[in-house]
Amino acid sequence: ELRPRLSPTYFAWESRLVHLAAPEQTSSILEHLREEQLIRPREDRAWDILNLGCLTFARSFANTVALRRKAVRIVRYAASDRLQSQLEEEYSAGYAAGFADIVACANRMIPRDEIFTGAIRKVEPRFPDAAVREVVANALLHQDLTVRGAGPLVEIFEDRLEVSNPGAPLIDSSRFVNAPPRSRNEAMAALLRRVGICEERGSGWDKIVAAIEVRQMPAPLIEVDEDSTRITLYAAKPLTSMNAVERVRALYMHACLRYASGSRVTNSTVRERFGLPKRNSARASRLLAEAVAAGVIVPVDPNAGPKFMQYVPSWA
Repeated sequence: ELRPRLSPTYFAWESRLVHLAAPEQTSSILEHLREEQLIRPREDRAWDILNLGCLTFARSFANTVALRRKAVRIVRYAASDRLQSQLEEEYSAGYAAGFADIVACANRMIPRDEIFTGAIRKVEPRFPDAAVREVVANALLHQDLTVRGAGPLVEIFEDRLEVSNPGAPLIDSSRFVNAPPRSRNEAMAALLRRVGICEERGSGWDKIVAAIEVRQMPAPLIEVDEDSTRITLYAAKPLTSMNAVERVRALYMHACLRYASGSRVTNSTVRERFGLPKRNSARASRLLAEAVAAGVIVPVDPNAGPKFMQYVPSWA
C-alpha cells in the first residue's frame, strides 16, 4: 500500500482505458477509484493506492517492494539455449496500462521469416501474433500473486518462445482448450476484461490453438510444477520432423478445438491440420490411430466405416 499524491492525470489514463469520461472534480475522481477498489481512504484523509490499482494502472510499480518482482521481463537469446542473451527488457507499468507495450516489445524481438506464395514475398513473425498475445495475457491474468520473488517471464529463442508465470493453474492443463472460464485474480480479471485485454470466456486457448493450426505449426507445450506454469510455442517444422509426442499433442488439441466449435475430427480435418494432400489419407489415418492408441482421442462410433469415422477428445 502506498500514499502518493493522486492527480487527475492518473485517472485520465484509467478512464481512457475503460472508456469513461473523467469527472471534473477531484473528489469524484477519488470516489470512482474507490468504487473500483483501486484506492482506499485513510483516517488522516489521505489515500492508499491498493495492490490492484498499482498492478493494473500504475505507470510504474518498480519502487513498490511487494510488487516489483511482478514486472514482466522479456529476454531474447542468441540461439536455442540460454547461454547468451541478446536483449532484455523489463516492464513495471500496470498490466492494463502497459499491456500493448509488452506485447509490442515481444513481437519486435521475435525473429522474422520470409515466406513466398508463388512470386509474392511476405515477411511474418516466427510465432503468430494472436498466439503470442493470448499466451502473455494468460500469464499476467492467471499468475499466483502470492508467490514471492517471481513474476511473468517471456523468453524468445531461435526455435521457440517460452512464457512462464508463478503458480500452478486452477484447472487441469489438459483441459486448457475449451475449458470453462476460471480466474485466480477475479478483480484484476474484471478490470482487464473491461479494457479489452481478456474476455473471461475461456476462449484464450481456443485462439492460441487456432492461430497455430492456421500455420500448421507444432502444438504448444504446457508444463506445470508446484509453483509455476510454462507455455512453449514452437517454430514451424514439417510433419516429418515431428516426433510421436508432438504429433499426438497436436491431434489432441485439434480434437479439443473441433469439439469446442461443435465439430469432430475426421481424416479430412487431420489432413488440413498438417497440410497433407488428399492422396495422403492413409498417412492421416495412421496419425489418428496413433492418437487413439495414446488414449487422447476416441472414435464416436467404433463400428463406422473408415470413410465415416469421427473422433472426439477422450474426456468428451
